[in-house]
Amino acid sequence: MDDGDQSFVIETGNTQSNAALYDNLPVDNVTAVNLDNDIAGITVSSDDLLLAEPNGSEVVTIMLTSQPTATVNLDLTSSDTSVCTVAPQTIKIDFVDWSEPSSITVQVVDDDEPRGERIWVINGIVSSDDRVFDALSDVQIDVTVEDDESPYVYLPLIQSVSMPDLVITALEASSDSVQVTIRNDGRAPVTEGFWVDLYFKPSRMPEYNDLWQHIAEIGVVWAIANDDLPIEPGES
Repeated sequence: MDDGDQSFVIETGNTQSNAALYDNLPVDNVTAVNLDNDIAGITVSSDDLLLAEPNGSEVVTIMLTSQPTATVNLDLTSSDTSVCTVAPQTIKIDFVDWSEPSSITVQVVDDDEPRGERIWVINGIVSSDDRVFDALSDVQIDVTVEDDESPYVYLPLIQSVSMPDLVITALEASSDSVQVTIRNDGRAPVTEGFWVDLYFKPSRMPEYNDLWQHIAEIGVVWAIANDDLPIEPGES
């Protein structure tokens, strides 16, 4: 129990001895301090989770570091329940079973939108009639959610007598870069410049000559200039 250092006094009586010189002598009381080695706190088994769509989940255990004088409540919320949820949303830890771990489950919510990797927070607000625990900072669990949908990639039509057949063969994305690989599956070389737009979370399916800024929150555009051409049949 984190109740701080406690001072106390050992009261003494007069001495007793068969030797007259040492019998019935006064002895000063002894003042002492009981140093408290308990620290009120809340620990979690993991405060940085990595989960993936469509159904990633993880169980996190929560424990108190010392015995409280009253029940400790932990109210848990997700910063965005459309991305991840937490259950149960309330944990109550009493002063009797305080040393037993409590468990919560953080669960990914799947969607059909290409939203990329996202970081959200499970926040836990601490409250208690125990003033030491009631003063503790909130519990925070960071949750990184990996998306399982790919963003839309759009190749504009190239106006040519002999139309090449361009296809996307690979799309690689990280936190700071996106790489698209394009292959000419047609029978004619690509000799005219073109561009590639990549749309993250577009509001609708792209149409011809749609700029990503018009329909998406985030996007990337590449210009394939004449210096990069021609792209021969079968080449990437």
